[in-house]
Amino acid sequence: MPDAWFEPGAPIWIKAPSGTGKTTLLRAIGGLWPHRVGMIRRPAGTVHIVPQQAYMPLGSIGAATTYPGAVDHHHPEAIARALTAVGMREHAPMVMQERDASHGLSGGERQRLRLAGILLARPDWVFLDEATSALDPEAEASILETLRRALPDTTFVIVSHRRPPLAGLRTYEIDSPRAPRATHLTLLRPAPSD
Repeated sequence: MPDAWFEPGAPIWIKAPSGTGKTTLLRAIGGLWPHRVGMIRRPAGTVHIVPQQAYMPLGSIGAATTYPGAVDHHHPEAIARALTAVGMREHAPMVMQERDASHGLSGGERQRLRLAGILLARPDWVFLDEATSALDPEAEASILETLRRALPDTTFVIVSHRRPPLAGLRTYEIDSPRAPRATHLTLLRPAPSD
């Protein structure tokens, strides 16, 4: 990947063939992968990383939606609204029912739960690692547009095999013949104005 500056608010697509290190890059950015060459300046503010197969904690649908945050930090109605916004209206009445949240959910529904959690967490930076791969293109477009509208100042960095359906998307290719090796990756959040 060439040296890159990721500016706040602009959606970014990291594109590369399978096996070229896209997930490893996101792990390095998140501080989960210390084995790297070069430098990563992490963003100020909150960071939310959503993998393709997100961890599903035991407990209610509400607990799974708000993970890694605590379910009691959110009103059940707010959780229900987030679920409805990502197309899981039928699960909204069950937000606080204690049961195994992952039981009976498809891969797409599990991804929708994690994406609903972004609406509740309202992070400054979101890194989606194939986090919409189990959704059909229409659902993916609808949910990503919902996230962008609800969180206009959040920077979305998306790793996926297909081009995300977002306007204003910047593309970074890694490990292509025309992309030199990166030595620096800087994620910027502007300094607060006086």
